[in-house]
Amino acid sequence: MFEHLSVYSCPVIVCGDFNVHVDDTSCVHAARLADLAFDYVQHVTTATHTAGHILDLVIARSDTDITDVHVGGFISDHALVRFTVRVRKAIKPLQISQLTFLENIQSGRVRIRPGCFRTLLKP
Repeated sequence: MFEHLSVYSCPVIVCGDFNVHVDDTSCVHAARLADLAFDYVQHVTTATHTAGHILDLVIARSDTDITDVHVGGFISDHALVRFTVRVRKAIKPLQISQLTFLENIQSGRVRIRPGCFRTLLKP
């Protein structure tokens, strides 16, 4: 799965109950998960299960800003995991044709009837 996700340039966060004891260094499944998750970071560091293991994970790319990871009260045999992720809204750049059109209007090379300008700039 992580190999497929690595081709995307958007932020990816995978979280939930993995049923893998990532805190157990002798666990074969945990070692396999760590090998598969290249360039990804697992952020939960305290037990999330009543048996004392970390089963509920928050995994994100190393360049994703995950902070304030808290393991809260147990709502079943699993604890609630909360975290904060900082996201940046991408700003869509103006296309060259739109920019040129606006420059032409500002310079007075193009004339527009009153009321038409609003319609032309609708997304």
